[in-house]
Amino acid sequence: MQFQVPQYIEEDDKLFLSLSFKQFLYIGGGLGLSFIVYYFIGSLFLSLFPIIPIMTLSGLLAFYKHNNRPFSFLLESFFYYIISEKLFIWKKEDRLKQNIIEKQEKKPETEQSNTIPMVTMGTLHDLSRKLDMKNEEKNNVDNRL
Repeated sequence: MQFQVPQYIEEDDKLFLSLSFKQFLYIGGGLGLSFIVYYFIGSLFLSLFPIIPIMTLSGLLAFYKHNNRPFSFLLESFFYYIISEKLFIWKKEDRLKQNIIEKQEKKPETEQSNTIPMVTMGTLHDLSRKLDMKNEEKNNVDNRL
């Protein structure tokens, strides 16, 4: 028995003039709002100033995708960022050292003896120098050949 697997499931169905229902609503809403602005202002020249941003926004909502996501998600994230509280930390705290100290205080003495010794900057510097010296010796041997 064969089953048909649906394809193009991420694309919306085209309903009106090769527009999806959502795109049609965005464009229709932009046109309707533009007509209301023109009706209340009365002058075509003066009403163009608010109509152009309205139609631009409706066009972006209908057709523009940022990182394969609709523009409405970007707009929603922008408004959420503007409205939400922000936390500014001006003084950097060394939380890593605090966590290490807290873990050492919590562990019983039996576990502390089994832990790996901490590597200091002097030890890292010595290891780095030894590796550099080995690499230089290897390069000298390769150059002789």
